Amino acid sequence: MHSSPRHSQVSATARRLLAEDLDRLVALSTERLIEVEPSYRSLGADTLAEQMTKNLSLTLVRIAGDTPPPEIAHAATETGQLRAAQQVDLLAVSRSFRIDLQLLWEAFLDDARSAGLDTDADYLAGLLGIWEAVEANINEMTEAYRSAAERLRQHNTEARTAAFQRLLDLSASRHTAGVAAQLTALAFDVRRPLIVLVSDLREGDYSAISVVQSRLSRHGVRSYFGWQQQHLIGLLQQAPGAEARDCVEHLAELEAHRSAVADVASPAALARALLGARQLVAGAREPGVRRLREHWLDAITSAETEITGALAERVFAGFAELSDHVREELTRIIAAFLATNGTITEVSRAAYRHRNTVRARLAQIEELTGLSLARPSDAALLAIAFSSWQRDAAFHS
Repeated sequence: MHSSPRHSQVSATARRLLAEDLDRLVALSTERLIEVEPSYRSLGADTLAEQMTKNLSLTLVRIAGDTPPPEIAHAATETGQLRAAQQVDLLAVSRSFRIDLQLLWEAFLDDARSAGLDTDADYLAGLLGIWEAVEANINEMTEAYRSAAERLRQHNTEARTAAFQRLLDLSASRHTAGVAAQLTALAFDVRRPLIVLVSDLREGDYSAISVVQSRLSRHGVRSYFGWQQQHLIGLLQQAPGAEARDCVEHLAELEAHRSAVADVASPAALARALLGARQLVAGAREPGVRRLREHWLDAITSAETEITGALAERVFAGFAELSDHVREELTRIIAAFLATNGTITEVSRAAYRHRNTVRARLAQIEELTGLSLARPSDAALLAIAFSSWQRDAAFHS
């Protein structure tokens, strides 16, 4: 940086301010900073004043053209490192140095008027040393801030990645206290419900995740994503007062993949929710984001393919001899029966069939399957068998 000619009176004023007026300048600078930058209020005036004293001292020594003593020589660098660790915005930190510039400029002009130098061209040119000293501090602070912020970012990323992996490991072992601790490390509130997400989005597709994360953040949803066993795993937590289900509305990019979400009421419920979502993805016949609580049967048949497959084979054995037309007609009636409350009226409306036709078809289904649809346990068996039967048919089509 170009150094302006140093006027002897400018140097003398800098030394006087450092020796006699530093406390007042620090107090005024601290007061103005807290007023214009609310983010500094949480740090406290005393803490701010301590660092302000070092920074202003370094500035005045530089204006005077003297060599900074060791105790303040790296004050600007220390400030950058400290504010990065405190997560104070870099622009706010820079503004604190601009306040120093304004205060010092006012102090030097007052001194110039007292000495009759306020029209002296050489003196006024020498005041450029104030700007140069403050800019030197800002440059040192900015470089230190950015380096410290990058180190912290890398450290936080590594720490969060490790916490996420421990979370998955502990949830598998049903270690509730450990799960809660890792959720806290990931900045989730363990007292509030979460949503766990599983998707077959390929590992490394950061563009889609970046878009999703940005949208979630804009809508006040805290999130964390990582990959495990060739699946994307995500944790979502809506802002207080909002419905957890609203999170799902922000996952548009995952609709092109087999994805599932499950509600997590407490840390103890994470393992089962994660398992259910994994099974729902494994059994999905087509892309889309589906909620576990709306597709329990699909998750069950995916998790227990052998036993549900055997059940489906027994229940629907008689369907193999039917014509395609009749089989499709009975399939439509079963789907409508399971999707409604099971009354003739509701099934008729859902299947677009006459009530008498529905009665005849339901009787035929009972005869072929050997199940009584009026009996809750038999209806449950039909639901499980039907889900498995459709799943196997889809995978073999």
